[in-house]
Amino acid sequence: MSLVFGAATSDRVDHGTLGAATPTSVSGLVWFYLTTFTSSRGLFVKRSPGLTFQLRNTSDVRIVWDRATTAAIFLSNNAGLTTGKWWCLMMTYNQTGDVGKIYVGDLATALAEVTYGQQDAGSGAYQDLATGSLLVGNLANLTNALQGRIAHASYVENRVLTLAEGRAWQWAPRKLWAEQKVVAPYGYGTGTQPDYSGNAYNGTVTGATQGNAIPLGPVWGA
Repeated sequence: MSLVFGAATSDRVDHGTLGAATPTSVSGLVWFYLTTFTSSRGLFVKRSPGLTFQLRNTSDVRIVWDRATTAAIFLSNNAGLTTGKWWCLMMTYNQTGDVGKIYVGDLATALAEVTYGQQDAGSGAYQDLATGSLLVGNLANLTNALQGRIAHASYVENRVLTLAEGRAWQWAPRKLWAEQKVVAPYGYGTGTQPDYSGNAYNGTVTGATQGNAIPLGPVWGA
């Protein structure tokens, strides 16, 4: 299954505050399908100001982690995202070293790191992510719903995933890491979305409707 976003700009899945953790690193993975590419539409957001993973420009994606003085921004320049196909994205950000990474793949191509049009670590204290919900498919202002579908999503705190780990998840989305906060390995659907990480950070769907599943084949257990 998947969820179709974008009929209303407020469409989203809200997983709550995730136990008010204070992470210093974050990883996120998502399988999604675009029907329209609109810059600044959201894939993930945790708190605002805080961390966002969003579409940017005409075919790219960026990570933004707000800081007290200037935000950390890592923006791809060769992601090549298009409408009408399934894409897999992985993002990681580690405050140690002030490093963001973005990886892109699809149903035929394994995740690979992009090149960047902007790599700016910013300055000042990082905004704490302890308060504010994790939203999938939108941003915190609830006016930037993704236009398309999201099938699988995973969010991990205090862990920078390796490329090998991301590729393992890409082909069989499931729980892989003890630090995983939220995982939807069987595909988003309507109603309450169970959190298969075992942490009970279930998602509440607003507006989005059920869509077709991604053609990945069997997905193994969480």
